[in-house]
Amino acid sequence: MASLRPRLAPRNVVPVLTILVLIGSALSLALALTRPDPRPPADLPGADGGVGTYQAADLEGPGGPAVAAAVELLPVALSYDFRDLPGGLDDATAVMTPTFAEAFTASFNSSARPLARRQRAIAQAQVRGAGLVRVIDSQTVLALAYVDQVLVQSRTLARSDPPQVLTRNRVLVRLARVDGEWLVANISPI
Repeated sequence: MASLRPRLAPRNVVPVLTILVLIGSALSLALALTRPDPRPPADLPGADGGVGTYQAADLEGPGGPAVAAAVELLPVALSYDFRDLPGGLDDATAVMTPTFAEAFTASFNSSARPLARRQRAIAQAQVRGAGLVRVIDSQTVLALAYVDQVLVQSRTLARSDPPQVLTRNRVLVRLARVDGEWLVANISPI
């Protein structure tokens, strides 16, 4: 029985392959000619690879004190100890704006408090890194922080076990300056 597929005659294969090779060559040439120069512009600071190539962050510039405050305040806000949950919540809300402290308290009472009591948990928050995202105005700053919550003690952790990292979080922290002091105005996980 004869095949129903059309077959290329040997004489048609060579011109088709020649055209494909020419198209591929033209595309390669076009890509090579339009490729950007990998060398940095000569007027770019540090382009020579010499002194001044790397510039460290300036925490004394705009927003620097707020980022430093975030590093100090987040462990207070995000740590808890089942033995003194009311005291820990008071400490946490003391570093927050009143509006955020109210929302935080409601969230803490509905989720963290019951879990901490049930598991007899002690968790410590540790800021691993932080940086400025944006200075919103002279009284408001947005920072990004990397925060680990470490379980120090619980029913599921034997006394001889080392602390365990519960979560590794990235959070956006809005800080507001109130009476000259930076306070946490919002914490949003990302």
